[in-house]
Amino acid sequence: MKEIIHTSKVNQIVDRLAYQIAEHHSESKELILLGIESSGYILANQLFELLKPIIPNVALSLHKLTINKKNPLEKSIDLDVDIHFFENKSIIVVDDVINSGRTLFYALRPFFLIDIQMLQTLVLVERKYKRFPISADYVGVSLNTTFKEHIEVICENGKVSSVSLK
Repeated sequence: MKEIIHTSKVNQIVDRLAYQIAEHHSESKELILLGIESSGYILANQLFELLKPIIPNVALSLHKLTINKKNPLEKSIDLDVDIHFFENKSIIVVDDVINSGRTLFYALRPFFLIDIQMLQTLVLVERKYKRFPISADYVGVSLNTTFKEHIEVICENGKVSSVSLK
């Protein structure tokens, strides 16, 4: 495994993402960050903590989405609050990496059943090769990789610490 993005660069990227969100949502009344378990939720929590002082007039909340990443149709997608909590609200679904696009594609499915104000996506790393028609609204870094390479986001002490290539 080869580290391709070290801790200080990850911190710069996450800071930049927080300011991009703040720029787009500074006039919003409410914004929900919905992290995909587990690294996506850790990233969403980091962004949440950075955003609180940047956009103090926006009611921010952080929630978790759990999905079977290997087989998303095998089990239900679980949210830590009732789906109707998200009605008429602005939501950013956060994940660590878009590999094939499958996880993010299926993670959006519960929101097809309710009326929402806005639904956006954010990823730390976007691979250029995808099998599903998913692209993120906020992207930390885009990488060209081969089919066999794997991107892994490393988390330590409740924060994203680095990105490695296998």
